[in-house]
Amino acid sequence: MGGALTPDAFWNYPVRGFAYRGIEKIYPANIVQLFYLVALHEWLDKKMVSSSVEIKRAMRNMIVNSSNNATSLIVDVLTGTTSGPELPSAPFETWQYQRQIINRYYQSLDWPELDNINIMLENLG
Repeated sequence: MGGALTPDAFWNYPVRGFAYRGIEKIYPANIVQLFYLVALHEWLDKKMVSSSVEIKRAMRNMIVNSSNNATSLIVDVLTGTTSGPELPSAPFETWQYQRQIINRYYQSLDWPELDNINIMLENLG
């Protein structure tokens, strides 16, 4: 016999899975960009940042084109930091703390799923 199984018959068989780096908490860029978009709307709504033509363009390019440059600008706006030259130790620690503000925002929502969220582009570990 051949042919496709019915859905009921399919679920009678064990499902085989696959994971690549399955124990690591990583997120695809497009998912991370959605988190940045939500945070940006929150910052805008609370007047923590001001809207501008450049922010609107970056927001669109981040989502529509998955632009890394636009995403970098949005992260800089959200965190009040810039991607730039190497910093001495103490200013770098301050920069790292500020750069993590987006993670702290999501953790502050008290959703258990977001307790260990890490959506930052940099590996600060």
